[in-house]
Amino acid sequence: MTPADATLPIERPATPTLALLELASLARGYVVADALVKAASIQLLAVEPVTPGKLLIIYSGSVAAVETAHEVGRRLAGDDLIDEMLLPQAHPDVAGAIGMAPTGAIEAMGLFECRTVAAGLLSADAAAKASDIRILSIQAARGIGGRTLILFTGSLHEVEASLEAGTRILDGRGGPLAAVAIPRVHPDLIERLLHPLEIL
Repeated sequence: MTPADATLPIERPATPTLALLELASLARGYVVADALVKAASIQLLAVEPVTPGKLLIIYSGSVAAVETAHEVGRRLAGDDLIDEMLLPQAHPDVAGAIGMAPTGAIEAMGLFECRTVAAGLLSADAAAKASDIRILSIQAARGIGGRTLILFTGSLHEVEASLEAGTRILDGRGGPLAAVAIPRVHPDLIERLLHPLEIL
């Protein structure tokens, strides 16, 4: 067993495995996050309180490391576990777009609105693998009632194919709340979506 205070080397594969745990208890969530990084050589991407009073933990690493940590986290979370996800070989756009807003030419735009972060990441991964789209932004949970919003761009045909794939992957989770394509999206809307106004 690895000592609790040992520093483990973190593996960063080109197509990392992503995992997520969402807990009903903030305190229990921090205990779980600590246990994850002690259990295997994973990297914590997010440990964030989200509405309404939940804790979101997102982490990545090799398949073996993430599977080991995920099993430890699930067991420790117990009845406080609300949702979970383990996504081997996640599309690089998904891993890179969490909390980011890339720039570049925008054609048609696709949007997924999902009930949970896990559902959002699953739909984003399926969309990115289904056709040649580019994920613009993954806005997860904070400030939007625990929901997740996925924005991506491509030709209208590619966006529609990715919306279909992302919806299909959520069949067992009740589907997305919304899956929308906007042809020839106006640059002003893109600017506001990727750089929202901060209102204090």
